[in-house]
Amino acid sequence: MSKPHHVEATEIGQVSVIMIAKSTNSKKQIITLTAVFLALLAARAMDYTAVFDAPPQHVPTSYMPDGPLLGNGDLGVAIGGPPQEQSFFLGKNDSWQCKPAKVISVGMVRLHVPALQQASYRQEQDLARAEVRGTFTKGDLTVRTRSWVAASENLLVTEISCQGPTAVTVSVDQSPGGAEPTSEIDKRFGIRGPEDGTTASLCGTRRADPEAVTEGRSVTVATRVLDAATRLGPNNSLEFELRPGQPALIVSSALSDLDAADHAAAANKRLAALDAQSVARLSAEHQKWWSDFWARSFIEIPDKLIEKHWYGALYILACCSREGKVAPGLWGNWNTTDAPNWQGDYTLNYNFQAPYYIAHSANHVELTLPFYKAILDFMPKGLEMARTRGWKGVHFPTHIGPWALLPEGWQDWGQRSNAAYAAINFIWYYEYTQDKDWLKTTGYPLLIEVANFWEDYLKFENGRYVIQNDSIHENSGPDCNGVLSLGLVRTLFRSMLKFSQDLDTDADRRPKWQHILKHLKDQCEHHAYPNLILFYGGGGIESCGGFAALNEMLLQSHEGVIRLFPAWPKDLDARFGKLRTYGAFLVSAQRQGGLVAGVTIRSEKGRDCTVENPWPGRKIRLLRNAQPAETVGGDRVTFKTTAGEKIELTPQDSEQ
Repeated sequence: MSKPHHVEATEIGQVSVIMIAKSTNSKKQIITLTAVFLALLAARAMDYTAVFDAPPQHVPTSYMPDGPLLGNGDLGVAIGGPPQEQSFFLGKNDSWQCKPAKVISVGMVRLHVPALQQASYRQEQDLARAEVRGTFTKGDLTVRTRSWVAASENLLVTEISCQGPTAVTVSVDQSPGGAEPTSEIDKRFGIRGPEDGTTASLCGTRRADPEAVTEGRSVTVATRVLDAATRLGPNNSLEFELRPGQPALIVSSALSDLDAADHAAAANKRLAALDAQSVARLSAEHQKWWSDFWARSFIEIPDKLIEKHWYGALYILACCSREGKVAPGLWGNWNTTDAPNWQGDYTLNYNFQAPYYIAHSANHVELTLPFYKAILDFMPKGLEMARTRGWKGVHFPTHIGPWALLPEGWQDWGQRSNAAYAAINFIWYYEYTQDKDWLKTTGYPLLIEVANFWEDYLKFENGRYVIQNDSIHENSGPDCNGVLSLGLVRTLFRSMLKFSQDLDTDADRRPKWQHILKHLKDQCEHHAYPNLILFYGGGGIESCGGFAALNEMLLQSHEGVIRLFPAWPKDLDARFGKLRTYGAFLVSAQRQGGLVAGVTIRSEKGRDCTVENPWPGRKIRLLRNAQPAETVGGDRVTFKTTAGEKIELTPQDSEQ
């Protein structure tokens, strides 16, 4: 009988190779598997948890919560409260009030365990598994929880168990808006089910604009306890006895009118269909989703604190942004009050764009998709705003919301750059994916209107194009030729020249764009929460985007030239896998002892690939799909690729 498989690591040259070793009676067979290598490296996120040894201080808050965070790109959960009263604050990206326009909290589910009064506190936010595990101990009683928001649907699941001499009483209740109910509608966030409590569940629906018939969203939260005999407790609660060795499941469904027309019925129907086996299947699906997510890219650097926050930034973004869902505002989907600062809105003078800066080069472009929909939904009003001010093209106010909401009216704080600032994300999406269909249907319609605005707004004076009556910062103007707008306008028109050629359109306008570019003025751990959010007082999830700097230190592809480790300290080893570049290439490489090795480029779209030679003075040998191919030389090399092709680069002997 053969021995079990086990994982070993060995060094061959400068490249770490992971091997599966299978023992036989006569010899050990070593099988090298690239897939295993990448999977294990990608699983570096498994090394990282955010640990809390005291209850959070900023849950609830009008800013960014400092407690454990969960989410699936729509439903978000921030955990607060002491051991005896754990509070799960539910937020949802589509939970918007329209008059006045702002994000509001959905509500909270509270878990009461009176026996844990003055118990010790420990929570672990596990990035790899996207779950929070709690351990609370008082004397000979220990209560453990495991909470997660299902990756594929809006369910919050908490498994609770205990160890100790006797059973403990647990009760569950829920309230709307992160506070005690105030309005009559909120007070109906209550109880349903038969009086004997055998199938009782909590259920409440909250309408964002209670007095309106159609304005704003409405959201239902329904909660049920599985695997425990439940009774109706005081104050609209569910109560049960938690016995040692007999865990219970607390499941909450949160659905809005965007999820289902009759969301109250849908939420309760979903809960009624759940049992321990179906929850276990959901958990397995949840783990697979996150495993696949982390397998898309990785980094490994000596500074483990920075590395940890890089993974933390991707975790936060994946928890609050998902294709097909409403885009998150300033505080992600963790709005814990009805009075979030800056309305929790989409602030276009940097904040709304910034969280996504890390996503493109980290090979998670899918996380950026909600952004584009929010901007395009506002396009008609942006065209109207420009027209009413006597300008062509599109112009945006500083604050917007989903469905073209106007949290602060038409105010732009003197900043003419808001639409151009939003255009940068559109530009990056195409540069990193080379998706012409997306460019034609989604990207170019916005970009051409931004170009229309700047063609009209720029004034040609004394041989130079001038930007007048602008503000770099809110109401800082009137500024002339502010560096922010100059940089954005230059990037816009450079991109328009290239993109119009790719789409074979607007050839007659390129001379004007070239003229503008030729004559445009020249350009001149302290803040970390324990949940891995970096918070500086203003904004919220925008700090995720700051870790794009780490991607850029390891790999750059500005203007289509791939540069390996361009800004990485020469005396520090590092490696990365499947980071994305302009041209739709996925690049992996490592540097050890100052030497670059293990360079692999996978082409998604078959574009020509240009690489700055990482081995100056030496030629480069290419292997195409593991077969020897041509040798190229020079400080910068360009070679053909085909869609789906894998190309490995290695240095040849020094040139004579």
